[in-house]
Amino acid sequence: ETWGNNPPSTKDITKSFRNLSRKWHPDKNNAKGAKEKFVHITKAYNILTDKEKRADYDHFRDRPDEYFIKYGSSVLWSYAPKSDASIIIILFLMAGSVFTY
Repeated sequence: ETWGNNPPSTKDITKSFRNLSRKWHPDKNNAKGAKEKFVHITKAYNILTDKEKRADYDHFRDRPDEYFIKYGSSVLWSYAPKSDASIIIILFLMAGSVFTY
């Protein structure tokens, strides 16, 4: 659920948390990913209700580069090849053919 541009109050967050936790609690929901979903909901609730963690979350949400600088996480990193894969394959085939003769 999103609240748009208006940040929710702690009361709204608690109300949403209770509704979602009733729905996804592993003792009440036997779905395959219910436990993981419940853990995710609980972590989000803990962050959103703690003023310091919520301020960090709001700050870093729009600034992924600063998040990377502060925490050094490789979560934001993704592999992007800088050379054409066909050229690399041709070079490997040529190198392999040299060893066969």
